[in-house]
Amino acid sequence: MQIDTLSRHFQCVNLQVWQAGSQLAGDEMMVRFQGRSHYTTCIPKKPEPIGFKIWGIAENGFIIVWVYHQPGLNKGPVNIRCPVELGGTKKAGNRGNRTQAVIWHMLKRLPRTIVRHCFLDNLFVSYKFLAFMRQEGFAITGTTRPQSGVHKKLINIQKSDKKDIVPWGTVDAVTTPCGLVQQIGFKDNAYVLFMSTVYTGKETIVRNRKRPKATSSKAKTARAPFGNQPTKDLSIPVLVNDYNHQIGAVDEVDHLTAQNAGLRLIRRGGAQALEHWLLRVSLTNSYLLSLYSDVPEPRQVKFRSQKDFRQKLIQSLLAQGRTEVPRSNKRRISRVEPEADNMPLTLHTFIKMPKRGWCFYCKGGRVTDRPQKRVALGQIAVQNNRQSAMHQSSYGCKECNISLCRERGCWLKYHNNT
Repeated sequence: MQIDTLSRHFQCVNLQVWQAGSQLAGDEMMVRFQGRSHYTTCIPKKPEPIGFKIWGIAENGFIIVWVYHQPGLNKGPVNIRCPVELGGTKKAGNRGNRTQAVIWHMLKRLPRTIVRHCFLDNLFVSYKFLAFMRQEGFAITGTTRPQSGVHKKLINIQKSDKKDIVPWGTVDAVTTPCGLVQQIGFKDNAYVLFMSTVYTGKETIVRNRKRPKATSSKAKTARAPFGNQPTKDLSIPVLVNDYNHQIGAVDEVDHLTAQNAGLRLIRRGGAQALEHWLLRVSLTNSYLLSLYSDVPEPRQVKFRSQKDFRQKLIQSLLAQGRTEVPRSNKRRISRVEPEADNMPLTLHTFIKMPKRGWCFYCKGGRVTDRPQKRVALGQIAVQNNRQSAMHQSSYGCKECNISLCRERGCWLKYHNNT
């Protein structure tokens, strides 16, 4: 790897390099919703292009903080005040770059016990924003656009690379006059511009890289280090390696929340879409906490995937409900008096009822069914192992005040709880 440092603009003495304690990623997410709403937006490059837009910060698929977005000309991230350093006004704070301000707002909500290092794409990164975040105590690294305050020499090198003349692995670094932000250009498959408050561009690491295709636009220089080998261990900047591994944290959130999302399409009520998204985020975060928590082996509960984790969670919740929730006598499924339960069979009188009625046992009623409470989405006990046909009878039990068949033996079956 060739390092070409622009020495006239590189002031390594003024650049304070420090390592961050937590590596995060910030980006925008979409909550799928195709119904009628004034708050839906469209981002064609997203997996779910139509829905509600949400700004979020995540770490390895674990979403930490998020802010809702309200589309409109004078709107944007909800309850975000843009600081004066980013173009906001002193009173209202409703002007300036609110897209960059939402990252500052979300990072500010996190505990300040450790330094937060956030990786961003070129939608957020600019020289003014990184200098402001460095003064606020946050570390930022990300790709940038040429019009975001990049040095002219780096822009000229990127323009000259359209003819594929820059060798692979070339690194150019320029420090801003304030000494807080480092501007770095790296030639991989293309010449990419970076800005960082952590890396200088000199830190390198050896990684196994795959040779680009021959049809690539920069195939002449990009394939040269590989020769005839399909893969090769090459030295690349640590900045590029960390960026490639951390920038997809928010996309991992979308991937995990999309799993087992349900088959029901939500077309009415945007609140339901947000509610279901929050439920999936809670389940995903619980899955990741259980997966990466420091639990000594062997684990009491083992799971192989998120689907397996959810199934075991449902089973444990149902088991806890069956053992701990007390039964209630407020709601009964029969009109039999409770005092008849404790009476012996000899005290029950088989008589001819004053009015003909349906046999209670043929309908599925039993003695043990009467004090139980109905279970939502559970098996109805009165229909278990019973004949579907119901019969009317003129006979029944005087004490229980119910009709029972005489010729089918429902009298003994009912009082014997069979």
